[in-house]
Amino acid sequence: MRTLSAALFALLLGGVHAKAENTVKQYRAYLASPDQAVVNGIKIYVQGLAEGIQAASVATQKQLYCPPKGVPLAMNNYVDILDRQIRKAAISMPQAQLESTWVVVLLLEGLQQTFPCGPDKSQQ
Repeated sequence: MRTLSAALFALLLGGVHAKAENTVKQYRAYLASPDQAVVNGIKIYVQGLAEGIQAASVATQKQLYCPPKGVPLAMNNYVDILDRQIRKAAISMPQAQLESTWVVVLLLEGLQQTFPCGPDKSQQ
């Protein structure tokens, strides 16, 4: 709950528009902002997306990705995974398409590639 409250506070103060469909273009603009509150706000937003993906896994009882047990992931881990996935997508996708892609889609793909569910994990 504290993470959610902090995220909402940072988003309100930082000017980051809290919407699920933030695109890669918007994400990059927020990260490049000279206002550190905006940069922090988008990072907290990414963490919130990751927590939402994890909540969807629990709610649907379908493991969307399989992180190592007992190793908590932090905000910067999620940002690094997203940034890596954006770089990968830039190789195979036209720039205009990449810029209009929702970051939540790339974050999910990045989480699935970083933490795949194998036969010994509980992907249903």
